[in-house]
Amino acid sequence: MQNSELVQPFTNGAAKWWLSRFTRQYVHGVLTGDGADELLCGYPSYRYANWWRFVMRGRGQAETRGEILQLLERIPLGTRGRDQLYNGRFAAHSKNPWLAGSSAAGSGQDFVDSIRLLGVPHPLFGQIQAITQALLGDEAESWLASQASSIQSWFGAGLAINDALCAPDNALLVWQNYFAKTHLPVLILNWVGDRMEMANTLEGRTPFLSGHMRRLIHALPDHALVSGLRDKVLLRRSYARRFPPEFAQTPKKQFNAPFLDSAQLIKRFNSDRVFELCGLTEGLRLQGLLDQAKAVETQDPFLATHLRSAHQTAICLSIVHQSIVKGEQIEQDPEFEQHYLAQGGPV
Repeated sequence: MQNSELVQPFTNGAAKWWLSRFTRQYVHGVLTGDGADELLCGYPSYRYANWWRFVMRGRGQAETRGEILQLLERIPLGTRGRDQLYNGRFAAHSKNPWLAGSSAAGSGQDFVDSIRLLGVPHPLFGQIQAITQALLGDEAESWLASQASSIQSWFGAGLAINDALCAPDNALLVWQNYFAKTHLPVLILNWVGDRMEMANTLEGRTPFLSGHMRRLIHALPDHALVSGLRDKVLLRRSYARRFPPEFAQTPKKQFNAPFLDSAQLIKRFNSDRVFELCGLTEGLRLQGLLDQAKAVETQDPFLATHLRSAHQTAICLSIVHQSIVKGEQIEQDPEFEQHYLAQGGPV
């Protein structure tokens, strides 16, 4: 957290820090796969956006928020066979969403709620809604609605479709655009990329983000990236010629580390009061997030995962507050690091 200077709800940056530290024992530079999932559509949310387009096509033509909500009022989600395709194909995601790398249950409610409140089809809106609700309570919906114009500007940035951001036929395009302009630079290239590599004096290069690749992908039709519910189509087909097909068709796996539920960290960095300390919300007890997550773990694992990510964000925020804002540097433990790496490192 100190090296990243960023607040993130995931520990995959820590996993990358250890991997970089391990790798630096042998080489000075590496090629990484960063950017491949964002540009070539490798995340479950891309399949989900493509499914949404397919589901809405069976209901009629619609472009605006009003037209889409009208169609759904006439033919509600769940009433047609195609509505069950995503859940049927990826039901395993619901067993452990965190390990599956999936942040959406796949019912389509994310799109309905985000179009209604934000005016854009957001495939991860359930996550946003759950965390906002946990932090703001009754004020959550009005606060989310107040962010609509800002979020729309990111979804449509650089695209000439600002009047059709809600259109189901544009769902994959606008989500890829939003991801490439927010998640990619802040999370992938920063938190899970350059900062963790350079913290260990390891040079990382990203061939998937070359100008040539960017121009190629820009010219591709959607079905070359996501075909039905198959993701990363072009990349998988290309590598199937070089590797055994079963390797090239391996499902996406999350690159991560476990959630932090460390009482020691919470106490040391005053995580229990950090949201209040930073002026985000008042009277929130951190343990409440964890208690809620544990209470719904069996019946709603997606909600539990979202609440755990909010809990972890508080711990990360408190570490950033102490180390960066207050300037109290955290000392490394070389003896522990060498002991860990001597056993084979992050495997």
